[in-house]
Amino acid sequence: MLNALTEYFLLRRADAVADGIAPDVHRRARARLLLGRQKAAAADTLWRHDHRAEALALLCAALDEAVAAARLLARDDVDWASSLKAGGAPGPDIDAAAEAHRAAHEEAPPALDADVAPGFEARRAALVGGFEALDRALGPALSSRDERAALRRARVGAVVAVVVAAGALGARAGLREKREAAASAYLTTEPGFPPANAVDGDAATEWILPLGLPGWIDVRFERPRALRAVRLLNAHNRTHNDLATRAYRVEAFAGERLAGGAQGSFPGIDPAGAWARHPVAAEGVTRVRVWVDTFHGAAGGLGEIEFD
Repeated sequence: MLNALTEYFLLRRADAVADGIAPDVHRRARARLLLGRQKAAAADTLWRHDHRAEALALLCAALDEAVAAARLLARDDVDWASSLKAGGAPGPDIDAAAEAHRAAHEEAPPALDADVAPGFEARRAALVGGFEALDRALGPALSSRDERAALRRARVGAVVAVVVAAGALGARAGLREKREAAASAYLTTEPGFPPANAVDGDAATEWILPLGLPGWIDVRFERPRALRAVRLLNAHNRTHNDLATRAYRVEAFAGERLAGGAQGSFPGIDPAGAWARHPVAAEGVTRVRVWVDTFHGAAGGLGEIEFD
């Protein structure tokens, strides 16, 4: 656990792996992984617009690109999974990717959207999970040195922000009301992104929706309260800095009555997190719902929801 935490902030293994890769191999492997990300993003868009056969085919192609990058880095391109694990890549991630890749080539995806049965959602999830697993394992080493330096600064900066916020929260701990969060859905891949993450006072944890899906999060108060404003910290997916909320709506309810609201949008993905504050004046508020209507990248979410 300590080694994983150290690597998350310092990226020492990623630096060492990158330094050991010949520049031409690094360039070719990076290009394959970036092409895989491009195809995975396109597959997301197709799936959301019900072009599901083409989405599955593109996801298979995205995973193929990631595996091609892995083979370029592995000492044994035939048994690339074992080779990468022997080199220190996370075993569970590599095993999940290898299994997803094997399954993808055992059965071709349907050619027609009409042939994509409901059960194919699980197949899509396996393909997405396999690609993301390889992206997590290979992405840091295949980033440029400047990109890794920027990622380190963003991660350390987030921790500093959390420490400062924790001090402020600690001073008010006795005054903080009890809140419960529920959501239409959330991304369950490790480390998990449940709705509770958006009300825990920790800017480093996030609620994130499943890939490609809009949705909502509700925050319920222990007792009715007056509300002056709602503040939102956008998600950015601390592992990859590749997704965030775009357009959103805020609704404040007093019981079942809509008591106030606002709407807005975030301009892009900010590795340090981006805050937005909306005046929402209402009395007797029992819950606040935030709708994520559109997003940057593959999904949307929020790091924190706070109230004045």
